Formats: sequence, structure tokens, C-alpha cells
Amino acid sequence: MKKRILFVMESLGIGGAEKSLVTLLSQFDYSKYDVDLFLFDPKGEFMELLPSEVNLVYPSEDFKNYISSPKNSMTYLYKHRKIKLLMYKIIENIILSINKYMFHKEYIGWRYIKQSVDILPKEYDVAIGFLEKKSIYFTVDKVKSQKKIGWIHIDYEKIEHDHKMDYKYFGKLDNIITVSSHCKEVLDIEFPKYKDRISIIENIISPHLIRNMANKEVEDLQYISKHPLICTVCRLTVQKGVDIAIECCEQLVKKGLIFKWIIVGEGSERSRLQQLIEEKKLNDYFELIGSKSNPYPYINQCDIYVQPSRWEGFGITVAEAKVLAKPILAHDIPEFREQITDDETGLLYRDLDDMVKRLEYLISEKSVRRQINCNLMRINMNNNYEMKKVEKLFQIKGE
Repeated sequence: MKKRILFVMESLGIGGAEKSLVTLLSQFDYSKYDVDLFLFDPKGEFMELLPSEVNLVYPSEDFKNYISSPKNSMTYLYKHRKIKLLMYKIIENIILSINKYMFHKEYIGWRYIKQSVDILPKEYDVAIGFLEKKSIYFTVDKVKSQKKIGWIHIDYEKIEHDHKMDYKYFGKLDNIITVSSHCKEVLDIEFPKYKDRISIIENIISPHLIRNMANKEVEDLQYISKHPLICTVCRLTVQKGVDIAIECCEQLVKKGLIFKWIIVGEGSERSRLQQLIEEKKLNDYFELIGSKSNPYPYINQCDIYVQPSRWEGFGITVAEAKVLAKPILAHDIPEFREQITDDETGLLYRDLDDMVKRLEYLISEKSVRRQINCNLMRINMNNNYEMKKVEKLFQIKGE
């Protein structure tokens, strides 16, 4: 009999965890598992990559509308006479408005959001909240399952968190999965009582899928030139450090280097970053080209891949650039030290001055780029072992 597995996720928009999930689902043996996916908001660029075997579980209209914008939410609740939920929404909005700049907004929100959704009717063998915070809370509160698992995709100490609330929810999980050794070390320190439940499964990537998608034609890919092309794929948030990349670009231009640097991604920082590019007169050198459901042709065409993240959980785009054997420059943080051997499979930089120095080196020295490319070509990027760890998670006690 097939095992019934449920994954819970907020959406399938552009993001490392979202990409990891659709890749993981593409690797499943569906002769052994019936897989459901519950999405808070069933949309996003990665929806088209979902395997046909995955059954989407759609949120109720009440839930979907409750978590929409405050105006749309209250209009819907009033129109449909959902008086109790309308009161919860009003209270939630008042609390968040009074405490506009407070921490723990998501934690406050969940106390009210959970009133808008019933426990899912279907029972599962295993349920997985595949993203920190609300996906895990939903799995604990709203799913009937023999086994419950929570996935943490980020360095916990670097994000806003409510330790007391997470402690309560983590205590109701059978397993807590994170994506790197450093992330596990942080969780072990934060939650020593649950140390034995915490384990590492690196983000799943599919070299075959990445290479196939990298060779697809893209209409707006017109960057081929005699000058080096630099590429970064990321959300436009403070975490990803695109502002640092712009500072680096400015210094390289002042040194007389000629290149093109494209940023594939979208996010809340776009306006600020675009203004910074224009203030520094870098439009000819640095371009925000928006999010792409298939970023791999852009990585595949670049001469150098740069990841300037201030912090990460795993850094899946670095792993993908490695699959495509691209010379990589990345910030010297624990997660990238786990993926890159400095001066062999890429370069790591400590600060902005070091970043400028090392990127200038990569731009100027084609032979160095060629050597890193050759080193990466020799690496087996298959992560079948991680899939075996996932399948082991699905074992129920007593089997």
C-alpha cells in the first residue's frame, strides 16, 4: 500500500526552498507514495514544474481570502457574513498597526490566521511543513498525521523569530530538518532539548534537469559579447547583498574594467537598488533583469557567477552554478565554505575590498576561470544520498 505524504508550503514563487521542493518532488518514486501538496497561495513561477503525480490540495475560500491584503480580506469577510473571522482580522490589523515596527509579526498573525482554516479532512502517514514558521505551524495545528516533520531552510539566528513559540511547535514535531551543518549547529544551540530530532538534508538538486533547462532558448538573452558576463540569481532582499554587489561594481568600473553584471530575481528592494544603480551611473554595467522561472540559461551563459549573500541557509544557486561548472565568487560564510573549496572550485571573499580584488582577478585572468571550470567538471554533483535520507524520514515507528 502506498504511503500518504503531505507537503505544506506557502506558495511556489521564486525562492531556494520552493525550488528545492519542486526538485525533490521530481525525484519521487510515485509507485511507493501518494503525494499531496497544500499551498497557502497556489500560484508562483514554479507551479509549472510540479510533477503531474502530485495532487494539489487547495485552501478554502475563507483561508485564501483571510490571508490576502487587509482590505480585500475584510471586504470578503463582511460580504460573506464571516463575522467571527472579520473580528479576528480587525483585531490582528489593529495590533499590527499599533506595533508597526515590532518584531514577531508572523507569529502574531498565525494566532488569528489559524482560526480561518479547519483541520484537513484527510489523514496522512507523514506530513511535512517544508518552510520555517507558518508552514510548520499549519502542519502541527491543522493536519492529522502519524508523523510530522518541519524543514528549516535558513540560519535561524539571522531571522526574526519567537523562540518561545517555536519551542512549543518544534516539540510537536518528530523530526526537524535543516539544510547545512552551520544551520544545524545554530538550531542545536537554540533548542538543545530537541538536538536528537535535528538532522541535515541538503537542498535537493537535479543535475540532469538543470543542464536540460540551461540549454533552452530564452528570448531576452542577448548578453553575448567579447566582455565578461557576470551573473547573480537571487531575491532582491537585504539578505542577498545586491547592494554590496553594486558597490563592488562601482569600484571595478573605476579601475577601468569592462563587463556586464546581470541580477536575475525580484523582490522588495528593487526600487532602492535601481536608485543606487542610477546614482552611481552604472546602468551600462549592472542590470536588474527581473525574476525568471528558468534562470539556468542566464547562469549557463555567464563567465563568472557571484553570490554576495550576507547569510544563507544552504545557497542553492551556488550548487546550481557548480553543476554548470561556472567559476564562482561567494561571500565567505559557513554555508558557502561547505560548498566551495577556495581557489579550487571557486573563490571566497571576506569583505568588500576582498570582493573587489578577487572579482578583478577572475575578470582579468581567463586561465583561472578555465581551471576552476575544469575542476568543477570533475565533481559528481549527484545527490541521490540526500533522497535516500528523505525516504528514510518516511519510515513510521514499528515498520
